[in-house]
Amino acid sequence: MNNIIPITTARRNCGKVVAKLSLPETVIQESRKGVLKRVFGAWKDTDLDSDNLWEEVLLKERIRDSKKPLSL
Repeated sequence: MNNIIPITTARRNCGKVVAKLSLPETVIQESRKGVLKRVFGAWKDTDLDSDNLWEEVLLKERIRDSKKPLSL
């Protein structure tokens, strides 16, 4: 008996996992590399590409962290 049923029906009626569908690890790694290549350097030559801006952000972060109460 070779009936084809929708995956949602099988999932709803089977009650337990019978198969796991996923991409091969090599495909996932290549996808991540592609994203990194597109994103890396995206701020170059923009207002966000400023050492002064990031120094100010990090200073504010340090000040905020220093105000946290100490737990003993």
